[in-house]
Amino acid sequence: MTATRREFLKQTAGLAGFAVSGAFGPRRETVFAKGESENTLPRQVSASAFETRGVVLVPEDFTLSDWPERAARAGLTTLAVHHPHSPSAVVQFLEYAPIHRRYDIPYADQAGAEAPDALPALDRNLMVFPRETAQVLEYWLDASRFSKWRRPAEKLPWHRDVFISDLKTYAARGIRHVTTFAVWVDAEYVKTYGEPSFLTEYGAGFLQAVT
Repeated sequence: MTATRREFLKQTAGLAGFAVSGAFGPRRETVFAKGESENTLPRQVSASAFETRGVVLVPEDFTLSDWPERAARAGLTTLAVHHPHSPSAVVQFLEYAPIHRRYDIPYADQAGAEAPDALPALDRNLMVFPRETAQVLEYWLDASRFSKWRRPAEKLPWHRDVFISDLKTYAARGIRHVTTFAVWVDAEYVKTYGEPSFLTEYGAGFLQAVT
């Protein structure tokens, strides 16, 4: 129930049940112009002096499944999860969602310090969170993300070879739970671009990546 998008990792000892996982991408502040809302892409302004900018949630708050996406759009770097009774209930689970990574090249090739949501961010998280319960939340099929959260949706830039490589990268780290957003792959999308054949390749890829 912790989302990562990104850089960081910090565990706090003095507060029961409090763990922080973060790194949503470049440091930024958010401003909404007239007519903009949380559903439109915010303008980025000068870099903030604060590396950690976030919100504290309880596990039940993640029934709102797009919390990581909302936080990224708001320019936040951190989602913190608080459990009032059990610190271990928080740190037992990691959901890693690298929203700012590139999708035209394999994630394994994105390890440089200049790369947003670079692979080392995941490795740092895995030094704290158990691999056997870690889950990756990806954006391979997220038409809203590639459309910069503006309608109408753009055609999904699907790269099957990148997807297969990414699965192998995650599997090599002991991760066995992988999902992806598929937002805006809807009736309007099918009407505009035809049947989403990438769904078949996506499902089949999970088998190919481990054979």
